[in-house]
This record gives sequence, structure tokens and C-alpha cells, in this order.
Amino acid sequence: MAKKDYAKITWPIFFQLISLPQKLTGLMPLLFGFAYAQYAFGRIDWINTLLYFVAQFCVALFVSGFNHVQDFKKAKDSKYLETTNIISYRHLNPKHVLYLMFSFLLIACSIGIILVFRTNLILLFIGGAAIFVAIFLHSRPNPSVETSFRRDAVRTGRRFWNRFYRFLHQHAIFADFFVFSFRMDC
Repeated sequence: MAKKDYAKITWPIFFQLISLPQKLTGLMPLLFGFAYAQYAFGRIDWINTLLYFVAQFCVALFVSGFNHVQDFKKAKDSKYLETTNIISYRHLNPKHVLYLMFSFLLIACSIGIILVFRTNLILLFIGGAAIFVAIFLHSRPNPSVETSFRRDAVRTGRRFWNRFYRFLHQHAIFADFFVFSFRMDC
């Protein structure tokens, strides 16, 4: 079997692989959350905020790259591969891309564990749920196809989070959690 010649991942290709412009627009809700925390509570622990930002960004990078690999593996349309999928038309090694994306996920999980030690144990469960959602709901099993499993999982997740939010709101601990997430002296 002949060895395939794969291209190296340069910075411009990497930025295209992770869909950098979309990541930058996705930061707006996070920045609004930081601004609200500063306004409502008067103080933000910037170390925890920076750690959270890096972890959240790494998860977003993982999802983008993992989607490209899954789309490459499952695609049946040669025109799609030639014109749209970056792994195919840039001749990237899908295994190397996958390893790179899982390294971002490992970094995010490691930072998450650090944040649990710096803040509160509830962050472990919320962060674990967020990682679960990132892996199993955003990473499509079939490119550009909505599956019944995914619809059911999203519906179940929304029900869970709605009930969880109502519970937190009714017991007035949502604000306390938000403070614990960004402050160390509580």
C-alpha cells in the first residue's frame, strides 16, 4: 500500500479548519456574561475567567475540527469533498486532525478540573454536561443530516436544563453559583 502524501497544517489552514471567524462571533455571549457578572456582583476573579475562556475556546475548537473529520469520513458526495471539506481539498491527514482536536478537548477538561478545585464542585457536573453536549450533539453522526436520535437527545436535554434552571431559580442558588464560578473568596 502506498503512503499518501498529506499536507502540513499551517496557521492559515488551521484557522480555516477551526472556523476562526465563527469562534470570534461566538465569544459575544461570553463577554456579555462577564460584563453582567462585573455589574451584578461588582467583582470578577480574572484568573478563573481566563481559565474558563481558554477551556471554552478549546471545546469550540474541538467541535469544529471533529465535525470536519466526521464529515470527511461520512461524506458520499465527491463534489462536497472537492469543494467544501477542508480535510479533503487541502489533503490533510484526518488522523492528525483528529489527534489535534482531541488534544484541545484534553486541555479543556484539564482546565475544567483546575476550575473545580478553584471554585465549586457543582462546576464539575455542569462542565461535564457541557462536554457531553459538545461531543454527542454538536458532533454530527452524518454530515448535514438531522437524525431522530439527535432530535430526541436535544429535546431531552432542553427538558432537563429547563427543569434544572427552574429548580435553581426557585431555590435562589443560581446567583450563588454564578458568584462561585467567578470568585474564590466565597
